[in-house]
Amino acid sequence: MKQHIFTIVVFLTVAFCSTLYAAADEFPCGENCQVNYTTAQDIEEAINDFLGNQLSATVTRNAETGVFTVTFSDGRVLSTISVGLTLRAQNMLQQRHMGETEDGQLRLRSRSGLQIQLRNAFHDEPAAIGAMLRERWRNMEWFRNRLEIESPSGERMCLEPAMEIIPGQPSADTTLATDENGRLFVRYRDGFQQHLQACAHDMIQLRDQVRTLLREQLQLHTDGTISVRVAGQLLRYRLEATLRWSNILDHPGFFMEQNRLYFRYRDGWEQELVPLS
Repeated sequence: MKQHIFTIVVFLTVAFCSTLYAAADEFPCGENCQVNYTTAQDIEEAINDFLGNQLSATVTRNAETGVFTVTFSDGRVLSTISVGLTLRAQNMLQQRHMGETEDGQLRLRSRSGLQIQLRNAFHDEPAAIGAMLRERWRNMEWFRNRLEIESPSGERMCLEPAMEIIPGQPSADTTLATDENGRLFVRYRDGFQQHLQACAHDMIQLRDQVRTLLREQLQLHTDGTISVRVAGQLLRYRLEATLRWSNILDHPGFFMEQNRLYFRYRDGWEQELVPLS
């Protein structure tokens, strides 16, 4: 059962099912708490504690970027980076816990008391950004693990890397492409492919509006989707990566246009929210 839940949370193959950890003390470490920078061994231990005997994971770390590559025995691969430090409760057996933080980061605690937090990361960020610039993407702004950039056609877009990366054939250089569904992805020189998923132009504003209007908490997920409970029903949306300029300042909020839901940010940018069944 734990293996099944872990697979659901990491690869997000079904609707929201993980636990939200909002409080900072959900993972008490106790007085005898060991603290260290997160290592590949830490992540490997935490993940394998959830997988059981039928599936295993190995983890490597890029010494230059700090990005961890998690390779599962069934061939699936994740690209992730640690958030904060690793905590380990000494001489204390713990109950395993796993969930997503409000910001969509994956949080794990193993039975040995090891506690880590992970988020999506570019497999090779310099190569990905270099490919975009070569193909005339421009006016880029970085925001932690996401970026806003103008496409060659002039569209302003908010993009972030997906956690899962797909093995493939090596190529001469890193390039950009779109899949059969029109989703943008990076094809790296080593053959890995990584989708660039949509992100919120300003998640804090979006979350505050939901809290004000509905008195509910907006949850961001690892796959870039968002969810909120309304009248006991869980509603899930994906954001459109493309932003549009409204020229309307200081009037944030949700609105409908031609049966489509949009959110206007305080700085005048608007973004569509697409409901998921």
